[in-house]
Amino acid sequence: MYQRLSLVQSHWRKTALAAATLGLSACVAEPTPQSSSSVAQSSSEAAASSSSMAQPSSSSAVSSSSLVSSSSSVSSVAPSSSSMMSSSSSSEPVADTPWVIDKIGCTDPDDYSGQATVFFDGSGGFSGSFFDKQYSSGEYSNLSGLSETSDYYLGNNRIAADAGCNGRRVHTGTWLKKYRDTDNQHSNGFNGGVNRSIGDVVSVVIELKINSNKTDIPSYQELERMYASTLSGTDGVPRLDQGKVVFGLTLNNPDANDNSVRGEMYFEIDQDMYADQWVRVTIPKDQMYFWRGAPWVKEPVSLNEANNVQVSTLYLNPETKGTGEPQTFGNVVRDIYGYSKWTQQAPNPMPEEDFKEMNISIRTFEVRYEETNPSVGGGNSSESAGSSSSASNNQGSGNGQYSEDFSGGQLPSWMDFADCGNGNSTANISGGKLEITAGSSCGGWAKLSPIDSMSSGYIKFDATAQSANGNNWFVLIGNGNALNLSEAAIRLRPQGNERHLTWNVGNNGDTFTPNFYEPGGTQVTAPFPLGNEACFEIFYDNSAQVIRLWKDGVLLEGLELTGSSPSSSFQQRWYNDHGGNFTPNVKHIYLGSGQAGVRTSFDNVVISDSRIGCN
Repeated sequence: MYQRLSLVQSHWRKTALAAATLGLSACVAEPTPQSSSSVAQSSSEAAASSSSMAQPSSSSAVSSSSLVSSSSSVSSVAPSSSSMMSSSSSSEPVADTPWVIDKIGCTDPDDYSGQATVFFDGSGGFSGSFFDKQYSSGEYSNLSGLSETSDYYLGNNRIAADAGCNGRRVHTGTWLKKYRDTDNQHSNGFNGGVNRSIGDVVSVVIELKINSNKTDIPSYQELERMYASTLSGTDGVPRLDQGKVVFGLTLNNPDANDNSVRGEMYFEIDQDMYADQWVRVTIPKDQMYFWRGAPWVKEPVSLNEANNVQVSTLYLNPETKGTGEPQTFGNVVRDIYGYSKWTQQAPNPMPEEDFKEMNISIRTFEVRYEETNPSVGGGNSSESAGSSSSASNNQGSGNGQYSEDFSGGQLPSWMDFADCGNGNSTANISGGKLEITAGSSCGGWAKLSPIDSMSSGYIKFDATAQSANGNNWFVLIGNGNALNLSEAAIRLRPQGNERHLTWNVGNNGDTFTPNFYEPGGTQVTAPFPLGNEACFEIFYDNSAQVIRLWKDGVLLEGLELTGSSPSSSFQQRWYNDHGGNFTPNVKHIYLGSGQAGVRTSFDNVVISDSRIGCN
C-alpha cells in the first residue's frame, strides 16, 4: 500500500515557488466508449469521452503546472481548445481562456456599481449553503490535513479577519475533490440562490487567494504511481488531472437529470503563477457551456435559448481537470476506467483514494447583471442573494414567493395567528418584528397559509428566542388537518442546557433527533442561544419525502429527515420508535412559541419554490 511519506516533495505545496518550465509533447488518447448504464450519476460522474490530451514527454520530474491539454468543442458555446491553455512562465493575467484572471492588490476596489447578487463581500456571512462530509471516515485517511479537520468544513465559521489584508474579513477553507471513487466526489462545496434569468447575467466574479501552505495537489508522478496500473499508465492518467486548482461553476443544479437548462464553466488557476496573491476571476456568462439532460450526456443548448431560462441556484464545486469535451469535466478514475466496468467488476486490487485539497480565501463572490434589464425578483446594487427587492404582503411574481418584514405593523393576509391553548397566547408586532408569547404549553402560532397548497417549498425566517421555560418549541411542521399538537409530526426546539437544535415528534413520547448533543458539532446539530437572532431555512418535498434545515446558511446534515432508511445514525432512534416507518408529509407550517411563558420573535419571513438563502 502506498504510504504518504514525503508529502511536500510529492505534492504541490508552497515552500519557495519558481516559475515552472514547460516540457510537453502532444499525443492523442484512444477513445473511451460512453457508458450505457441508466444509473443516475452526478455531474462529476460523467462517463469518459474521447478527447485529445497532451502528455508529459517522459516519466521524469514534471511540475504540477506542466500538463496542458487541447480539446475539441462540441457546440458553439463550448470553450475552444485554445481557451484551456495557460503559460506558467508569465506573471500577466492568463489570456485566451473563457475566463479572465487579474492580479489585484489587497485594497484594490472592484469599481462595480451595477446590480449584483452578492454571496459574500466581507460585510456579513456567506449568503447560501455549504455542504460537507464526515472526514473522520476511513475513506478520508489520505487527507494531508487530518490534524486540522476543521479546514474542510466550509461554513460561516470559516470567516475571519485577514491580518495580511488590513483585517478584511475573508472566508477561508480547504475545498476537497476525490480522485478515485463514486461516492462523495465533491466532499464539500457551495450553492446559493439567484432568482434571475440567464439573460440578465453578465458575469460571475470571484476574488480569491490560493493559500499554498494548506493547498495539496498531487503531482503527475504521484497520480501515475497510484493510478497508472488502473488507467493504463500514460494513456489514462493525463486525462485525470493536470495538477492545477480547478473549480466548476454551474447556473442551476448540475446534478439534475431532466430537461432543465444549466450553464457551466470549469475554470483553472495555475498555483505556480498565482499562489499567495489576490486575483479576480471573471467568468463571462456568454462563454459558458449550456446544456440539458443527464449530466453524463449534456445535450448542448444555444445561448439564445438559455437566456430565457430562470436561474434558481448557483453552485461552486472543487473539481479535477476541466478540459476536453464537457462530458469529461471533473472526471475521476472510475469515469476513465469505464463506468459500467467499474460498477460491475471493480478493479482488483482497488487503488487507494487520493484528493485535491485546494485551500483558498474568498473576499468577493457575486453574480453581476445587465443594469438596463432588471427582472422581477432582482435587487438593487449589491443585493444579497435570495433577498426580495421589497417586502410584500402579496404573492411575488415568477417563483410563487411570499415575503414579509412586518414593517407595516400587521400580519399579512397569508399569515393567520391561532391560540391552541387557553386563549392567553399573544402576537404583537413591535420594532418591525413579530413577537409571539405562549400562554400555555400548547402555545400560540402564526400559520403560513401558502404551505397548504404547496407539495414542496422553501421557508426562510429570522428567529430569536427571547425567553425560555424548559424545552420550548418555535416551529411546528404539521401533517394533520388543523393546529393540533397530537398531529404536529415535527417540532423544532432547542434541547438541554446547551440549547442546541433538535427535531421532536410531538405525538410519540417526546422522541428527539439527534438524541445526543455535541456542542460546536457541525454535523450533529447547532446551537441556538437565548437572545441571539439566527436565520433559518427549511426545505421540504413530500414526493421525495425529505426535510432539510439550514441555520445561518449552513446545512445541518445531522437534522435531515428522509422517508427511506436513516441517512445518519442520528435518525436511527426516531425511526426505531416509529417501527422503522417514518415518512415526512408536510401539510402545514407554523411559527410561534410553545410552552407557557415562552416568547419568540420573528422577522423577514419568505416562502418560495426556489432556494432563498440568508442575507
